[in-house]
Amino acid sequence: MAHFFPIQLLLIHFKRSWLFLAFWLLLFGMAGGVFFNTLGIPYLFITPEYLEEVNPLSYFIIGIVLGLFTMSFHITSYIFYSHKFPFLATLSRPLYRFSFNNSIIPVSFYLFYTYEIAVELYAEHLSVAWIAANIAGLFIGAIISVTFSFSWFFSTIRPRVFEKIGETLDKTLSKIIVEEKSTDKLDMQEHYRVVTYLKNFYSVRWARDTTHYPKRDLLGILQQHHSNAALFLLILTIIMLSLNWFVDQPFLMIPAGASIVLMMTFFLMIVGALYSRFKGWTFLFFLLAGLSINYVSGLPEFQRTHSAFGLDYDGEPAEYSISRLQKLSTDEIMARDKAETLRALEAWKEKTGKRKPKLIIINSSGGGLRSSLWSMAMMQRLDSSTHSEFWKSTFLVTGSSGGMVGTAYYRELQRRLHTVPSVDPNSPLAYEKMGKDLLNPIGFTMVSTDAFFSFKKFEDAGSTYSYDRGWSFENQLDLNTGDVLPARWQAYRAEEQSASIPWMILSPTVINEGRRLLISNLGVSYLTRNDNPWSKTPSLEIDGVDFYRFFKEQRGDSIRTTTALRLSATFPYITPLASLPSNPRMEVIDAGARDNNGFELSLRFVYTFKSWIEENTSGVVFVQLLANDPPSDTIAGSPYKSRFDALIKPIGGVVNSFTHLQGFSATEHLHFARSWVDFPLDVVSFQLLSDRKQEIALSWHLTEREKAFISESAKSNRITEGVNELRSAMEEQ
Repeated sequence: MAHFFPIQLLLIHFKRSWLFLAFWLLLFGMAGGVFFNTLGIPYLFITPEYLEEVNPLSYFIIGIVLGLFTMSFHITSYIFYSHKFPFLATLSRPLYRFSFNNSIIPVSFYLFYTYEIAVELYAEHLSVAWIAANIAGLFIGAIISVTFSFSWFFSTIRPRVFEKIGETLDKTLSKIIVEEKSTDKLDMQEHYRVVTYLKNFYSVRWARDTTHYPKRDLLGILQQHHSNAALFLLILTIIMLSLNWFVDQPFLMIPAGASIVLMMTFFLMIVGALYSRFKGWTFLFFLLAGLSINYVSGLPEFQRTHSAFGLDYDGEPAEYSISRLQKLSTDEIMARDKAETLRALEAWKEKTGKRKPKLIIINSSGGGLRSSLWSMAMMQRLDSSTHSEFWKSTFLVTGSSGGMVGTAYYRELQRRLHTVPSVDPNSPLAYEKMGKDLLNPIGFTMVSTDAFFSFKKFEDAGSTYSYDRGWSFENQLDLNTGDVLPARWQAYRAEEQSASIPWMILSPTVINEGRRLLISNLGVSYLTRNDNPWSKTPSLEIDGVDFYRFFKEQRGDSIRTTTALRLSATFPYITPLASLPSNPRMEVIDAGARDNNGFELSLRFVYTFKSWIEENTSGVVFVQLLANDPPSDTIAGSPYKSRFDALIKPIGGVVNSFTHLQGFSATEHLHFARSWVDFPLDVVSFQLLSDRKQEIALSWHLTEREKAFISESAKSNRITEGVNELRSAMEEQ
């Protein structure tokens, strides 16, 4: 058994091919939900979408690309190890025979992948016949891809394309994957003696002795496919670069899972090409190349930045300094902004038609698409259950990430309610639109554009921008929601000032030093600083930036609505960090990095206007729509279980406790609020997950099962109790 060729190839991979195995390990991990599960990447493989559908065609495309990856694995393995098995030179179609015997790992993956697909689709309550059809699509695609590769690129007879193109291409290809000139390595055959090998699925053959063959002839036969392998790599490169042009063509946009596998295929072939030239120095070359690329990419002229669409990056950047922030939040400016907000509050009170209405503030937590859908479902439930009194009594909406995307969409539908008869904010169709996938186009763009460079540009507000993941997110959001959101966030200004619609404050976090970037149509200078007699450090007093005022000269009033929402929902690694036109450059990330549900910001608003609230309302109700993990009633065990844990847990423990840390902070703020609140203040929380055993991906993609779970949760008895609590709080005088 030890001299059985498939077993020897498997052992040599485990002994020497750690880089190859890393590719397969990554693929196994993503398909099995072990790697990047919280980002939703596994769903790009298990339920791939093509033209917003999961069907045999989408699996067929995945199969095509997986076939290319499998071929890349076989080709690269052949380049690495064929010289260690000279008996291959005695066989017809040596690459084909090698690949057949090199298939233990690929076959294991396909079986594992099939199992994962079947389990997920069965959980979605799909029929056995439909599950079988999807899996059949996967295997048909893989078989076609592998068969075509063998028959066209790697037959023992050179493809006719070489005869037509001529020697120039042949010489060029020979420089990409270099042939071995020395026969010395064929002396290693005694260490890899093969007795038997698989001829096909049902036939085992004895390996021929090669001692009487001239080594030069053996080497020539083993390397007859090097030019074909280079052509294979060249075509892969063309495909990768071509994807760049398809980012705005849905019909040509392959599933994101296929894009990821295609990129892995490309890099695996690159490894083979470099090994053919550098041999044992390949790893050192990769190390030096990585360090060089890292250094060069840090140079100003080579830095890749992502834009906030609508802003002007061609003119003079905004000065980002403490002194300028102080100038933007003087007593005079803050007094003017407070007066503007007071006028909006008076208009809101008049709209309610009550002498002392309850002032409702919505705090919508982050959490990707699950948060968007939970916010949508709960606002539909609350508005229906209170006969629209809930929405009419809402003055302010704060929060982060997906929660603000969901509330912004619902607010827009409410805004159109009286002007477009067909609009129903509380309809199942609106819920369905909000739940549509956003991750697939992001994943495609990540591979086709952001991994290399963008060829395509587009114009907006007089400036030219590159296509990137940010554009992909915004474009898909518009498509999913029926393109109802206005082009510019500023379009809401007049209606927010008159309280015709609730006021929304978007608050992405500036990663330079953690300040809030407050995107608001009402002046918010009074929310950007904490004046108190004890602080002697101006930089700590000012903890926010009024976006419109700060970027006035950089066309801040032209920022797109989807861009403003995207800045607040910049999920790490999925949507790109946006660089804003300031000096030093300001970069922003998800609002949840500072305040996951916006409670701290809204409480600061209440503190600022506490006198007016006490005189004109019957109190404040914070309605918290929480899609994050619920608080635990049990204490976690010791984080230190090994020496390795002791190295990573000091930082990892803080990251894992992030939600708790924000919860502790919110509770502390409420505790101190007792000293200055002279009116009723209620907090009504609606938690999506009732315990930590329930899991929904923190992603921009949800399965049908997860969407149904969110919808049913909004109708559950425990939520009904919260609805009744809210109704009681709204009725109190």
